[in-house]
Amino acid sequence: MDKTEKKRRILKITGLIVAAAGLAAAIAGFADMGVSVANGSFPRLFFLLIIGLPCLAIGGMIAMFGFRAGLIKSAVRDITPAVKELTEAVSPFAEEPVEILCPRCKAVNRSDSVFCYKCGAALCRTCPECGKTAEPEDEYCTRCGRKL
Repeated sequence: MDKTEKKRRILKITGLIVAAAGLAAAIAGFADMGVSVANGSFPRLFFLLIIGLPCLAIGGMIAMFGFRAGLIKSAVRDITPAVKELTEAVSPFAEEPVEILCPRCKAVNRSDSVFCYKCGAALCRTCPECGKTAEPEDEYCTRCGRKL
């Protein structure tokens, strides 16, 4: 058992003990309050509520820190196969960036370019009839058929 696992184990045990003590004190305080109210007297063990409830909360938090790593590892172990399967299913549909070849100087430009970075020529044209963007090598519009 490594140091980290020992620390987690100590947190788990300590947290559970503090929480159990807090729960016992809170129960005793509530019970005394119920009996005192029924008898019409002042509760003698009210301080156990004041001590017990915070101990219950603090013990729960300490234990949670001890169990948290195990829960996270378990969740990751359970989710990883689904994420891997989803990634494999989606990867064929992922688009790779398209590069545009300049019709004038044949330089390779980024897909979002409108003009060639090397010679300044327009990389795409717009059909004057329908407004569709055409590729530089297109001679006719692919939407309406007009000569570009």
